Amino acid sequence: MSNVSPLELENDWGVPLPGPLVAGEQLADTHLSRLPLGVLDATAVFGRQAPLIVDLGCGNGRSTILGAQEQPTANFLAIDQFPGAIRHAVRRANRRGLHHIRFAVADARDVVGRLLANQSVAEVHLYHPQPIYDLAQAPKRLLTPSFLLHIHRVLIGDGTFLLQTDHPAYWKYLRDVLPLFFTMHEEETAGIDIMQARSRREILARQLGLPIFRVRCFPHANLDRQGAQRQADQLPLPRFDADRRLQQLEEMEAGSSS
Repeated sequence: MSNVSPLELENDWGVPLPGPLVAGEQLADTHLSRLPLGVLDATAVFGRQAPLIVDLGCGNGRSTILGAQEQPTANFLAIDQFPGAIRHAVRRANRRGLHHIRFAVADARDVVGRLLANQSVAEVHLYHPQPIYDLAQAPKRLLTPSFLLHIHRVLIGDGTFLLQTDHPAYWKYLRDVLPLFFTMHEEETAGIDIMQARSRREILARQLGLPIFRVRCFPHANLDRQGAQRQADQLPLPRFDADRRLQQLEEMEAGSSS
């Protein structure tokens, strides 16, 4: 990351990342170089006991850093499959002294399906999951019914799954599937100031005038897990036909984050 300028590090599409910078002993070490082979012991990883918030697909860390600034009494585990994005996120969080964040290169399916224990997570955040435009690659889409059931499993009883997308077809699919496992509260996003955008992707989507769909989900209590799994196995997978006109957004974002 030595070739990244300070201005580039602290801005996303011209929107500055908030938070005072620190130096010396105040600098944090937020990089988690290796995930546990077994179930996550969050107290050991963070050195304290606190509610755990998991940010899936954190990209360059904007959503995690904003959340950590808002909730200093929570622990934040943020993962992304791209090492370059994690290096960027780590550097940003370290410079802000956010000791209660851990960033790791990891796959969301492995983290939610294997690493996280039952009812161990206060909040799961997922901003702008990749819609994948090639229908032949549709099985790689993350938000299948079985994955959503795993999110239900790891959340505490009064936990929250916060989900956001700018992709209408993905949103249409999720509105049909999410209510089987969660109570949904759709949130208004039209009037949100761009300075409050939760991710680099959201900033770009707002600048291009795309609609933002955000929902806060609460797990159904006393869900019959075996019955829910059977139901999840029978539900349609996210095989919607993605709008290729939105692919330009993906290309713009990928080209500018290399």
